[in-house]
Amino acid sequence: MELVGIGEGGELSGTHKGWVDEILRSGKITRESKWTESVAVGGKHFIGKVREELGIRAAGRDIIENGISQELREPGVSYSYDFGFENSTLSSENTYFWVLPSFA
Repeated sequence: MELVGIGEGGELSGTHKGWVDEILRSGKITRESKWTESVAVGGKHFIGKVREELGIRAAGRDIIENGISQELREPGVSYSYDFGFENSTLSSENTYFWVLPSFA
Protein backbone atom coordinates (compact mmCIF):
# COMPACT_ATOMS: atom_id res chain seq x y z
CA MET A 1 0.00 0.00 0.00
CA GLU A 2 2.94 2.23 0.72
CA LEU A 3 4.15 1.95 -2.90
CA VAL A 4 0.96 3.50 -4.27
CA GLY A 5 0.63 6.04 -1.45
CA ILE A 6 -2.63 4.62 -0.10
CA GLY A 7 -3.58 3.78 3.47
CA GLU A 8 -5.47 0.63 4.48
CA GLY A 9 -7.19 -2.06 2.36
CA GLY A 10 -10.57 -0.32 2.20
CA GLU A 11 -8.97 2.81 0.83
CA LEU A 12 -7.03 0.78 -1.75
CA SER A 13 -10.21 -0.96 -2.88
CA GLY A 14 -12.03 2.35 -3.35
CA THR A 15 -9.09 3.93 -5.16
CA HIS A 16 -8.77 0.93 -7.48
CA LYS A 17 -12.49 1.08 -8.27
CA GLY A 18 -12.04 4.75 -9.15
CA TRP A 19 -9.15 3.92 -11.51
CA VAL A 20 -11.22 1.24 -13.26
CA ASP A 21 -14.26 3.52 -13.55
CA GLU A 22 -12.10 6.29 -15.02
CA ILE A 23 -10.65 3.96 -17.68
CA LEU A 24 -14.09 2.61 -18.58
CA ARG A 25 -15.48 6.17 -18.95
CA SER A 26 -12.54 7.19 -21.15
CA GLY A 27 -13.15 4.27 -23.53
CA LYS A 28 -9.42 3.48 -23.54
CA ILE A 29 -9.84 -0.22 -22.91
CA THR A 30 -6.65 -1.56 -24.48
CA ARG A 31 -3.61 -3.43 -23.29
CA GLU A 32 -0.79 -1.06 -22.45
CA SER A 33 2.55 -2.68 -23.18
CA LYS A 34 4.29 -0.82 -20.38
CA TRP A 35 2.26 -2.81 -17.84
CA THR A 36 2.39 -6.18 -19.57
CA GLU A 37 5.91 -6.25 -21.05
CA SER A 38 7.99 -4.46 -18.42
CA VAL A 39 9.85 -5.78 -15.41
CA ALA A 40 8.96 -2.57 -13.52
CA VAL A 41 7.16 0.73 -14.22
CA GLY A 42 7.50 3.89 -12.16
CA GLY A 43 9.57 6.94 -11.39
CA LYS A 44 13.32 7.26 -11.85
CA HIS A 45 14.04 6.49 -8.17
CA PHE A 46 11.81 3.38 -8.14
CA ILE A 47 13.25 1.98 -11.39
CA GLY A 48 16.78 2.58 -10.10
CA LYS A 49 15.98 0.73 -6.87
CA VAL A 50 14.45 -2.23 -8.74
CA ARG A 51 17.47 -2.40 -11.03
CA GLU A 52 19.80 -2.28 -8.02
CA GLU A 53 17.86 -5.06 -6.26
CA LEU A 54 18.03 -7.23 -9.38
CA GLY A 55 21.82 -6.89 -9.40
CA ILE A 56 23.47 -8.93 -12.14
CA ARG A 57 20.04 -10.12 -13.30
CA ALA A 58 19.37 -6.55 -14.50
CA ALA A 59 22.18 -6.77 -17.07
CA GLY A 60 20.82 -6.19 -20.55
CA ARG A 61 17.55 -4.71 -19.35
CA ASP A 62 16.84 -1.28 -20.82
CA ILE A 63 15.40 1.76 -19.03
CA ILE A 64 12.86 3.41 -21.32
CA GLU A 65 11.50 6.93 -20.74
CA ASN A 66 7.73 6.91 -21.21
CA GLY A 67 6.22 10.33 -20.55
CA ILE A 68 6.17 10.88 -16.79
CA SER A 69 7.22 7.31 -15.96
CA GLN A 70 10.03 4.96 -16.84
CA GLU A 71 10.07 1.26 -17.67
CA LEU A 72 12.65 -1.42 -17.00
CA ARG A 73 12.32 -3.85 -19.90
CA GLU A 74 13.79 -7.11 -21.08
CA PRO A 75 15.65 -6.85 -24.38
CA GLY A 76 13.49 -7.84 -27.35
CA VAL A 77 14.15 -11.34 -28.66
CA SER A 78 13.15 -13.00 -31.87
CA TYR A 79 11.02 -16.12 -31.74
CA SER A 80 11.82 -17.04 -35.33
CA TYR A 81 15.01 -19.01 -34.78
CA ASP A 82 15.73 -21.35 -37.66
CA PHE A 83 16.14 -24.87 -36.28
CA GLY A 84 16.85 -26.17 -39.77
CA PHE A 85 16.76 -29.94 -40.00
CA GLU A 86 15.69 -30.35 -36.36
CA ASN A 87 12.34 -28.78 -37.18
CA SER A 88 11.56 -30.81 -40.31
CA THR A 89 8.76 -33.35 -40.54
CA LEU A 90 9.22 -36.73 -38.91
CA SER A 91 10.36 -39.56 -41.12
CA SER A 92 9.18 -43.17 -41.09
CA GLU A 93 12.55 -44.07 -39.53
CA ASN A 94 11.55 -42.07 -36.50
CA THR A 95 8.64 -44.29 -35.53
CA TYR A 96 8.03 -46.55 -32.56
CA PHE A 97 5.08 -48.91 -32.61
CA TRP A 98 3.60 -49.59 -29.21
CA VAL A 99 2.70 -53.14 -28.27
CA LEU A 100 0.00 -52.95 -25.67
CA PRO A 101 0.01 -55.75 -23.11
CA SER A 102 -3.14 -57.82 -22.90
CA PHE A 103 -4.71 -57.80 -19.47
CA ALA A 104 -6.61 -61.10 -19.55
